[in-house]
Amino acid sequence: MKRYSDYMDEITPDELYKGLLKKGMFTEKLPPIFTSESFYEYCKSCSKGARQKWSGKSDWIPYTSIRNNGLPRLLGIPSPFAYERLCQCLASNWLEIQKIFQENTINDSYKVSQTHIRKITGTEMLFEMNYKNWQLDSSPENELRIGARYVVETDISTCFPSIYTHALPWAVYGKKEVKEMMVNKTLKNSWPDKLDKACRDTTNGETHGVLIGPHASNVLSELLLTKIDAELRKEKQNWKFVRYIDDYHCYVQTYSEGKIFLSRLDRILRNYDLQLNYKKTKIMELPQYEKSFWTNTIGLYKELLLNRTYLDYKTVENYLSHIIHCLNENPEDAAIINYGLKVLVNTIHRDGVRVSMNARNYIIGTMEYLSCIYIYLIPLMEKFLFEFFSVGVSQIQNFANQIYATEAGVGSAEAKTYAFYYALKYGFSLNSTITFDKIIESNDCVLKLMAYLYFRRENICSYADQLLVQVRAMDQSDREKNWVYVYEVLDESELKDNRWKELKKRKISFLYDEFQIKS
Repeated sequence: MKRYSDYMDEITPDELYKGLLKKGMFTEKLPPIFTSESFYEYCKSCSKGARQKWSGKSDWIPYTSIRNNGLPRLLGIPSPFAYERLCQCLASNWLEIQKIFQENTINDSYKVSQTHIRKITGTEMLFEMNYKNWQLDSSPENELRIGARYVVETDISTCFPSIYTHALPWAVYGKKEVKEMMVNKTLKNSWPDKLDKACRDTTNGETHGVLIGPHASNVLSELLLTKIDAELRKEKQNWKFVRYIDDYHCYVQTYSEGKIFLSRLDRILRNYDLQLNYKKTKIMELPQYEKSFWTNTIGLYKELLLNRTYLDYKTVENYLSHIIHCLNENPEDAAIINYGLKVLVNTIHRDGVRVSMNARNYIIGTMEYLSCIYIYLIPLMEKFLFEFFSVGVSQIQNFANQIYATEAGVGSAEAKTYAFYYALKYGFSLNSTITFDKIIESNDCVLKLMAYLYFRRENICSYADQLLVQVRAMDQSDREKNWVYVYEVLDESELKDNRWKELKKRKISFLYDEFQIKS
């Protein structure tokens, strides 16, 4: 099996820069209208000196996405100029970073970190959250649990927002050594010091926190966390643990050994200004742990489905009823529905499997109903439902009207954002009885941009004009926090920064062509 450093060594500095900037600037949780491809091509044409003038701190766009447990997660869209400087810094020092990764993982007998950047067949993207390729990736937990009686599950409390950027040099040189270098003034302008600054520049100069969403953040976190893994390994060479970004699973023989693992991990984390999330920390006796009940039972249904070449209404109804039953048993985990839907879609995708029209309609109707309750599911609907089952525009229109009207607490902004996205993507109008007054009052940048694009297309001038007046009245600070909205809406003459003016002059857009504002 490939080692961690093998994955890193496969990536060249140019491929890293391209993957992070061209394909990794906008989080996949956003409606898929955003792209940094033309900006990447523009950056390639700029001289090094021209790009160096982009240095300096910039604010970022917050975007709230609903997680499977119904709670909000604050994601970030960085300023393109600050993010380019971060990507450039990572690429320029990639050979040094590769050495650090090798040093941190050289003594590992298996790959501890399971979720990290890598080359992915068929795409220039370097990171996928749910990457699975068992021919390349080992499944170490199957072997680690042999001889174990307990498993420890824990994670780092608010990991990305808590990362201390000054800890990046600590991970390279050591905390004590960095302090001595600061006294001797030998740290300044070293590559870890430059990386620290480039990271801070993406968050308006803040020393705590890296943005959740941009793929460069995953490189930064791995630089720190592989060092923490290595220090944990030094504490006890035979700790049997794996890490999924910031989630740890450790297999131990006794309960007290599990407590020792947590104590040592917590002490090391605190040395880097991080701490354990004790609310999500568990020490569980094996073998009951194996898999969650709902994963097992859905897996049994999967085996039954795989033996069928025809899915009728009754079969599908029973399957989805079981999914909902599992959800009722675990009401805070909508990932159950996501998993169940993917199992069903993958089963139908097999050659020769037919689905009755009644079964198809039942799947679509049930998923639309559940999505209005669980906002987490809405971003999944297009790929796994509308495109897969060739759902008609009128039915998507009805769904968009439903999710726009839903008032699911903190989820309503994301639901409305996707309602506008579907209207723009499939070319229909939202219900004429819908009121848009709350859009004008909203502070959500992405929602307002989607609404403005929709109002322009539909010639709803009263609302479009109100949004335009608001944008023009923004001060510099607010413009930075809404940069993609401001940039796409205003003309070149209305942009105050020469960097943005130059982009506009070159007709660079951060929207895919079908969503761009045409003169």
